[in-house]
Amino acid sequence: MEPVDQYSWYRLSKALSAVSALPAKSVLGDSVLVMFRAQEALDEFEKSPLQYSKVAAKEMSEEIRRLFQAHRKKDAAGKETDEIDWSQTIKPYLLDSLKRAIADFETLLARESPGMPVFFVPQKGIYNTTDLIEHAEQDFANHSELSMGAIKEIQQAGRCLAFDLFTAHAFHMMRAAEIVVLALLQEYYNESVPTAQRNWGQYVSILRRRGAPPDLLRFLDEVVRIERNESIHPTKLLTEVEAQIIHTIAKGAIMAMVEHIETLEAYDPLAESVGGTIKTPS
Repeated sequence: MEPVDQYSWYRLSKALSAVSALPAKSVLGDSVLVMFRAQEALDEFEKSPLQYSKVAAKEMSEEIRRLFQAHRKKDAAGKETDEIDWSQTIKPYLLDSLKRAIADFETLLARESPGMPVFFVPQKGIYNTTDLIEHAEQDFANHSELSMGAIKEIQQAGRCLAFDLFTAHAFHMMRAAEIVVLALLQEYYNESVPTAQRNWGQYVSILRRRGAPPDLLRFLDEVVRIERNESIHPTKLLTEVEAQIIHTIAKGAIMAMVEHIETLEAYDPLAESVGGTIKTPS
């Protein structure tokens, strides 16, 4: 997925129109700015996903290069130098060739553009679309404390929300929450949960037995309720509202767990731990 700078196409259109409008007897020095802007716009067009039009754009760039090379100064022996003679009138056949290349490009662009997969992604609530697609983790005040695995899941969730993939959005948010709770259990409570027993009811049961704070458990109980609800199962596609509800619950659980981890890390490692043995990171 790549963003498309639509305004760059407008600049390209203006630049090529200016080249096409050059009179037959144009002085190279008077036309250099027009040529430079056209070349600059063509370079930008290289980022376009339009394959055939890009080939035509490269041909225009080559025509511009040939045009400048054909107007180099000559030394006393009549040999061409590397210096451009800006005072020369542009050779008519070269200008005509460039204008034909522009016409060919416009024909290809007109044929290829309608098939270009460009879509408008409307904003979801208060979320800026670009931030939602690229930096969804920044919606979490304590995102700097999250593991890379959790951040990647949250980023995937943001992209899914941006593109109306609401069931997938909820799925990735629940995965992010599970990554955090497993880290909490393994790294701070020395509890390893076998893969076959991994479910939110088991996670909360362990944390309750180990004396985790009631406020944290209340957040996690909501996640248990969501997991047991059929709305998260593959038998049903979620609506935007249902996905947002799951997002809110998962986000609250993640932030509560990270806050709890920060509290555990703040304890003196020689102090008596709460609820059993708690691992203090080195």
